[in-house]
This record gives sequence, C-alpha cells and structure tokens, in this order.
Amino acid sequence: MGVSKMKEIKKKYYFLYKTTNLVNNKIYIGIHGTNNLDDGYLGSGYILRKAIKKYGRKNFKREILINADSYESLAKIEREIVNEDFVKKRNTYNRELGGAGGKIWTIEERKKMSISQIGHKSWNKGIPHTKETREKMKLNHADFSGEKNPMYGKPSYYKMTKEEKENWKDNIGKGNIGKIRTEEAKNRYSKAASKRMWFKNKKTGKISHTINKNDFKINHPDWERMGKK
Repeated sequence: MGVSKMKEIKKKYYFLYKTTNLVNNKIYIGIHGTNNLDDGYLGSGYILRKAIKKYGRKNFKREILINADSYESLAKIEREIVNEDFVKKRNTYNRELGGAGGKIWTIEERKKMSISQIGHKSWNKGIPHTKETREKMKLNHADFSGEKNPMYGKPSYYKMTKEEKENWKDNIGKGNIGKIRTEEAKNRYSKAASKRMWFKNKKTGKISHTINKNDFKINHPDWERMGKK
C-alpha cells in the first residue's frame, strides 16, 4: 500500500514488508499501516491477490523489513526498491513503479477512477457492529510496545550507512537465489507465462504485462503490444 494524500486515522504501526510465495519463491514489496501486527495482511497488488487466491494464504509469508512512524517516511524507500528493474523481474509480484499504491496518477486516470465509483456504496455502510464483533476488535488491539514489538532493538533504516542500505536492498532480491523450484511450481509458472501479454508505453517506454483479457492497455492508444519476453 502506498501514500494517500487524504486525511486518515493514525495507525499504531507503519512498516515496509516483503511477502513471499513459499511455493515458487516470488516476492512482493509494500508498505502497510495497522494497529495489529498479526492482522494477516499480505499485500494489495492485483497480481499478488490472484496468486493468493490460487495458492492459498497458508503458502505465503510476510516479513517486516523496516518500521516507521508514517506512510510518508516509507514511501521514498519503497520507490527506491520497487524501481523499473525490480518490476521487470520474473520473481516479483510488483507491477507498479514505487509499489502498488505509490503510483503517480495522471489527471485522466483520476477522472476515470472517480467516474467508476459513482453510484457505488460501501458493502457495510449503515450496518452496526455486533457486541461479539466489538469484543473481537478489542482483542486484536494487542500491546506490542517496547520489547514486545518484534522489531525492537533492530537497526533503523535511517541509522544505516550508505553501504549498509545498498547491501540491504541487494539482499532482498538475492534471498531467493539458489532455491530449487519443484516441477509442479515450474509447470504452474510455464502455464501462467504462456498466457502473459506484454506491452510497451509509447510515451514513457515503460514495459508492462498482464494476463487479463480485459486489461485497459489492450485497446489503449498509448500502449503497443509486444512479443513474448
């Protein structure tokens, strides 16, 4: 999740995380704000969510990489990691530069998004919480202050030297090198790759791909179809 300019309720924890698919070792980098470190959040990327639906949540693991006081303080770091080279890698689920929510929206895209939301209502609008639900919500707000915080005592990104920062970023990608994928995982990847369509933005030169037959890029004048990569 990326930075929002809208006013929001302050969360207790903000962190940059890595979610790993334990079947094929593909990863996703994002930032998240929460009041419960055990909320089970794995990421909001479209491709990642499809993978979770396919493989099941039990086959994914989230690791907290950096803690911070706000989204804003993590946004720059996320943009440095999720760069053009990162999103092109075949072992990542990230498809937007800067992270799923870190994308810079054009005026045209904002307008389309606003129009698409006209007439839509929140599914739970006007539905009161039951007593049981309220009790569960209270239990979820566990105390993770001080030494109870799993990141307690670990070095902050902002206290690292330039060399330490570079090594840390390199290690994220190298973590999966040398791991052997099963034949089942290889077949799944091959099947998914055969359905993948590649595109290039005529204006920016950005490379992107999709398996969605209704993806907007297919008929968009700014995008041209490419061959298999």
